[in-house]
Amino acid sequence: METSARNIEEEPGARFKVHLLYAFGYEQTFSIYPDDVLPGVFCFCCGMLREIIVFVEEAIDADLNTWIGHCSPAFAALDALASNRMRRCIGIDGGPFATLILEHWAELYLDLGTFFRLSRTRDLQLRSTDAWMINGRIGRVLSSFFKNSAVRNYFGDDLDLRKLAWGLWLGSGVLESNEANMACGEMAVALMLLSANEDELGLRPTSAVMFPVCMAVCDEFGGRDAVAEIAFKSVQRTAMSKDIDFIAYLLPQQLAVLSMLAHCEVDSTSQIARIIREQDGVAKLIEGALNVISLAQDDTHQTIPDCVVGAFIRLIDRLAIESYIHLEQAIQSSLLRIPILMQSAENVFTESTHSACSDLITKLSCFLSHYSIIQALVDQFRNLTTEEEACMLGEGMVENAWKDLKHNLIGSFIMKRMFDACTGPLPKFCNNCANLITERSFLQCDGCMRVTYCSVEGQEMDLKEGRHSESCRNDDDDKSAIERDVPFLHFVANKYVRTVYKYLFGQNSLSSAERTIFVFDATETREHFTVTVKSRYFAERELHSRRM
Repeated sequence: METSARNIEEEPGARFKVHLLYAFGYEQTFSIYPDDVLPGVFCFCCGMLREIIVFVEEAIDADLNTWIGHCSPAFAALDALASNRMRRCIGIDGGPFATLILEHWAELYLDLGTFFRLSRTRDLQLRSTDAWMINGRIGRVLSSFFKNSAVRNYFGDDLDLRKLAWGLWLGSGVLESNEANMACGEMAVALMLLSANEDELGLRPTSAVMFPVCMAVCDEFGGRDAVAEIAFKSVQRTAMSKDIDFIAYLLPQQLAVLSMLAHCEVDSTSQIARIIREQDGVAKLIEGALNVISLAQDDTHQTIPDCVVGAFIRLIDRLAIESYIHLEQAIQSSLLRIPILMQSAENVFTESTHSACSDLITKLSCFLSHYSIIQALVDQFRNLTTEEEACMLGEGMVENAWKDLKHNLIGSFIMKRMFDACTGPLPKFCNNCANLITERSFLQCDGCMRVTYCSVEGQEMDLKEGRHSESCRNDDDDKSAIERDVPFLHFVANKYVRTVYKYLFGQNSLSSAERTIFVFDATETREHFTVTVKSRYFAERELHSRRM
């Protein structure tokens, strides 16, 4: 493609200034300059950037070499502003740079936004992927600015800046090379700094602020599904790397973005967590967590932050504990390998990370009223080696949670064997009202073919309020085990009801039982099932409130 775009180096007196930019952008040369010249270098780079963007805009339709040639001076200016030397000085609270940044911000922000939009326009027109080179440099500049608390506080309510930051991050996408992922990671750093509270600069972003802004710009990048995919794949690819330094630099910020999207309750229609699951996300996150834990054990310099493993475990907890079907898939994807691998490394992880792992193990006991969960856990325990069993029998926080889980699992497994021995053809129960279906004709979910309903109204209510649509799946894996979950729940409930409240089933107490609903709670307690007696009116109200 031919172009007649002007080049800034052809302008009178500009060649020397451009060469000076290249000198500032060269890290080894720039490192020898005294500190007192850095404010002047900052102002010079900001002024040159304004001049250069005009020429870059004229080259928007040029061939690749011409385009890169026009962008190169801008790259040099951004590299100087984001150099390690400049970043250290900018990050010092109380120094001169907070005032300088705010003084030049209006024009600098306009230049950065224009540079980003030009790269986006060119990528869309020519179907190239060059924008990440620009996005990464801009992200590095912004992250260096936001490390200064005075600057960060000044932009705390700037929604336009947040939209630009999200646009830069989404525009970086997820490419194959580590360099491209570094560009995406730079924007993740900027997002975290911009959106974190003053005392929360780790892995806890303020999602109530970030998420609506993200949703306001994500349609430009393929919609909400694309946002979740970018966030998920960036974490997945970084976590599976064998480069410890690469993981240590990028993964904390990428995990923070993904965790924020998965945990966000601001917009329930986004269903970010559902999109992650559809990509077999929990299994891939478990695989990534195991890789990171293994590398952390061998990391003699402890460059991988301990909080990364804790954040990984909490994210897996959030996605896997949503329902027993998701949990079963996680267990089959080697979920139990996480605590086993953690315990094999002594003094590597802090109490906070062990607490996250202990909480995850403890929550497994809440699902031992499900036939499929019992079967999945039993299969995993049977595959443990003698060394692994011995490793989990200590007296630490995780080991105690593990022993409690094993104790509860043995009792549930005995119940499962009783159920297998005494049940004939499995009865049908309505997945909405839980009533036994005595009629020969009944409705069945067309998606998973494993739940039944006694009426069309009941099926519609369950899909709308009972959230079966979120747990429904079309594959036939382990279908025989899943089909037994509801009958097994009735079997366990009946055993407990008749054991604890047998006085209500005497010959003279039948009328009391008819007016009573027995509430069997198999999920909210951690160690034992509970049965309570409630009037029909209050029990139905409670059931309705849970569906809400």
